Amino acid sequence: MKLLLDYLALCWFKNDPVELVPEKAFTQKVIIFFLISSSIIEGFIAEYEGVMEAWLRAVMATLFIATLVWRMKQWRYFQRLLTAIFICEDVIVPLAAITDGGLYHYMIVNHVSYGGLTSVVFTEIVTGAMAFLYVLWYLLVVAYILRKFFQFDFWTSFILAFSYFVLTYGVPMMLFDM
Repeated sequence: MKLLLDYLALCWFKNDPVELVPEKAFTQKVIIFFLISSSIIEGFIAEYEGVMEAWLRAVMATLFIATLVWRMKQWRYFQRLLTAIFICEDVIVPLAAITDGGLYHYMIVNHVSYGGLTSVVFTEIVTGAMAFLYVLWYLLVVAYILRKFFQFDFWTSFILAFSYFVLTYGVPMMLFDM
């Protein structure tokens, strides 16, 4: 339980992910949770294609991480890096989905509007702003983890985090939305 709490602290930029050493069973549980939670969330959005998108996202993430540690000649970090990133995704993505869905539902049902904007338009603006903040948080957390593992400067780690985001979310979405 302590290891899980230590990993969860990464989502708030605490702890050094390099110092956290998970057992193989822990990493496997993190990956299974990632697959299940992503499949459920994406399944609600796009049914079968969403589930396939979630699984492809896991494959793309694993390939990105494997390529990075191989390129940096730091293969010993593979399991720790995979665990750190997947745990933060296991926190941020479901939290974003629950917050967005709950906020959207509340605002539409209660006809929340502002400054003459209709309920739907205002709701789209607010949920869009929330989504932007969650994506920014996600990018900053992944950049933080990469910076800790490889001592990259901020911009290098942020660009790699953005590349990771595009590959793991953009490519699967593009493939299944065609």
